[in-house]
Amino acid sequence: MGRCNIKHPQTGEWRCWSTIVDNWVSDWMSEADYKRWLIDEATRQVAAEIEAYGIKEARFQTYNDCIYNLAMQEHCEKCKDRFDKCDDCDYNITVEAYIEQGDDYFHLGLI
Repeated sequence: MGRCNIKHPQTGEWRCWSTIVDNWVSDWMSEADYKRWLIDEATRQVAAEIEAYGIKEARFQTYNDCIYNLAMQEHCEKCKDRFDKCDDCDYNITVEAYIEQGDDYFHLGLI
């Protein structure tokens, strides 16, 4: 949607202009009212998308990734080297490699 926030030069009120329909899509409002209108409008748009398409699942982050990353963070916080040797650390592997090696040393139950 091509929408623009337009501020009236004399009154300081705000209004939304649509370049799609070349017309106003809101009334003139104070800044506070216009902010609320923008939030309500964005909420309506997101709600309509969710109704039409459902909740979009993350494409690059899985449940296993989340659980493993949390375990790695906890491990790294306790590490005596404190990030000095992260690149060479035996624990610094992907969740896929962690599952593939089959040693559930973080006790995550992913294997």
